[in-house]
Amino acid sequence: MNTRGQSEKRRICLVLFLAGTLLLGACATGDIVLRSKNLIEVQGRPDEAIRLLESELQRRPSSAPLWYWLGIGRFKKADYGGAAKALERSFDLNLYKTYRLTGYDYLGWARFFTGDYDKAIDAFNGALSINPNYADSLLGRGRASLKKNDTDKAIEDLTRFLAFRPGNADALRDRGWAYLFKVRHAEFSRVSQEHGCGRSLQASGRLPRAGVDLSIHGTIRSRRRGFRQGPFKHRSR
Repeated sequence: MNTRGQSEKRRICLVLFLAGTLLLGACATGDIVLRSKNLIEVQGRPDEAIRLLESELQRRPSSAPLWYWLGIGRFKKADYGGAAKALERSFDLNLYKTYRLTGYDYLGWARFFTGDYDKAIDAFNGALSINPNYADSLLGRGRASLKKNDTDKAIEDLTRFLAFRPGNADALRDRGWAYLFKVRHAEFSRVSQEHGCGRSLQASGRLPRAGVDLSIHGTIRSRRRGFRQGPFKHRSR
């Protein structure tokens, strides 16, 4: 009886020890996540966050939040290939639901900037399946669709995006080109040569919209000193 009681006591102590170890590990990971988030989003020091996360991942390679923030840090450094790999790893490890919307969005943009438009669209679809009105992913999917010459989908997504962000120069430019690309090249060239583009704008309901979008885009750019193309401003948050 006494031996059985001691055995039970040792078993309980072992369980408590393991539970405590796991709890300490979770607390340590949580602290690294918070520190990394602050370094990336508040202090603008992604290099330090990346070093911190990579070091912690040597000990905890199965931590989805660590991989997620490593992906964000790499994205901020314009290491889009590395960002995509880290974010995909976080999803493989069953990333928390609270991270999935932004995780898919960042993954989509990372794939977009590496030129993998099919995977970019897949990732944006993931974000939009969670929130159909997530503006950043609408913009991303619209731009990726334009790169794939899917002008109808590009116009649809960019129009939806502009409902949330009216006057966005990048979206206006790309939607203008999408409208323009919908017109057959031969028809556009013929009518333009014959009528100096004036009547061509009347011949198609798409070209007037293209002209308006591209004209507004040009006006907005001329008013923005220091405007440059590249990762969008909303990515610097």
